Amino acid sequence: MVRFARLAWLRFPEAAYVSVIRGTPALIQLFFLYFGGPQIGIQLDVFEAGGIGLDVNVRAYMAETMRGAIITVDNGQREVARTLGLSHLKTLCKVMVPQAISVVISPIGNNINGLLKDSARCRSSGWQS
Repeated sequence: MVRFARLAWLRFPEAAYVSVIRGTPALIQLFFLYFGGPQIGIQLDVFEAGGIGLDVNVRAYMAETMRGAIITVDNGQREVARTLGLSHLKTLCKVMVPQAISVVISPIGNNINGLLKDSARCRSSGWQS
């Protein structure tokens, strides 16, 4: 939803977060979190680092998946909602997102499948405690 905000100072950090997280492999992110965390004073257990790291990674993919689904909704729907007097936020929540849900179900399943694969990859690479 933040990617559709009218304020640029809200859109830019979210776009940067999604670009950086999606542009680096999950295993590298987990290594940075677990081994780099103590360098800046963040001491995490193996399970905590894995959970937080995979959560941050999957959130970026889910955000981009949802953004793509909202973009697929016809622009005329937005125009009709604005004509009826709905605000920008209500247009997103009551018109655009419900129509995007039917488009996004399959890609969300793919993201969950990717999460399961990434968690297995981390376990097989020596991250078990």
